Amino acid sequence: MKWLLKNENENSNKKYIKENHSKNKILKNNLRVVNFNNKKLSLIHFVLIFLVLKQVLFVQFSEISLIIQGTGQQNIINGDFSSCPDEIYLNSNPLSFTQSNCKKINIPEGTDTSTIKLAFNSKFTNLNRMFAELQNIIEVDFSKFDCSEVTDMSSMFYKSTSITSINLANINTSLVTTMESMFQECYYLSFLDLSNLNTKKVKKFTGMFSFCYNLTSLDLSSFNSENLENADFMFKLCKSLTSLDLSNFYTPKLISMNYMFESCISLTFLDISNFNISNVSSMNHSFFDLEKLESLDLSNFSSNKVKYMGFLFFKCYKLKYLYFVNFKTNYSTYMESMFAHCFSLTSLDLSSFDTSGVTNMGWMFCNCTKITMLNLSNFNTSSLTKVEYMFQNT
Repeated sequence: MKWLLKNENENSNKKYIKENHSKNKILKNNLRVVNFNNKKLSLIHFVLIFLVLKQVLFVQFSEISLIIQGTGQQNIINGDFSSCPDEIYLNSNPLSFTQSNCKKINIPEGTDTSTIKLAFNSKFTNLNRMFAELQNIIEVDFSKFDCSEVTDMSSMFYKSTSITSINLANINTSLVTTMESMFQECYYLSFLDLSNLNTKKVKKFTGMFSFCYNLTSLDLSSFNSENLENADFMFKLCKSLTSLDLSNFYTPKLISMNYMFESCISLTFLDISNFNISNVSSMNHSFFDLEKLESLDLSNFSSNKVKYMGFLFFKCYKLKYLYFVNFKTNYSTYMESMFAHCFSLTSLDLSSFDTSGVTNMGWMFCNCTKITMLNLSNFNTSSLTKVEYMFQNT
């Protein structure tokens, strides 16, 4: 009997120990899970806290530096800041709404205006007229400004007549589709380094450099013009430009080039030999008033769709050599004053011209006083309604 009781007690103890061991094991496993989950929870909290701190303490600013002309106090920076997505900082100090009303920035009294730094803590997509009509600003530094999401740079520096220098180093323009009037009427700008501009997506160069009176040279060898549609007024009245090499311009989508080089009165060299004008419909005044240009090679021009050619070479006083053997004009309707006042032209072979649809040839060869050979053998005048002074003084 004693032996049986002893055996039962031993079995009971073993069972108790076994059950406790199992419970301890489960408890330990549960503790491990809890510890792991705590670690996981702590890691998530840490990441969230880091992201918040990064947003607060490590904000990525786009910065623009402006140098004021003279030593006087500058109270206002004109511009259109309506596209600014967030806050504006002036010399690291946040501007209140009263100091920045989206159309101008009032500079607080006591601010050091020798160099003004504007900072923005968000990215822009639209820089249209952002620094248009700046007064007394002579230098603008864009090298630290983030343009990676910008699509519109039209009229960006329009009529900022006092600017003499713009630093565009490191600028990212890969998404920009329009640069229309970007530097228009920057009268005192004499030099521009545009080597960092990516123009692959740009459709509009309309008036981009027009009225930049003091630009003496432009290097556009880095420009990609494969999506360009409108180049109207692009270089109009760049009166100091002496040479312009656009041999890298390939323009299969170009539609309009009216007034493109009008009144570049100092231009003695112009290379547009690789232009593709197969889709161009209008080129009125394109080479108007190129007073010093002596030769122009348009042998690559095939103008199957051009309707308007009025005043095309008007007042090209020194033009002696004009090559356009592939010029097709079967859609043309308007040729008024096309060669008027080309005093130096001695011969013109227009035997390839199809003029069956042309209605206006008034003053077409007016004052071409030196022409001795003019081949109009294939001219069709069946649609002509205006021929006044076509050969006056020729």
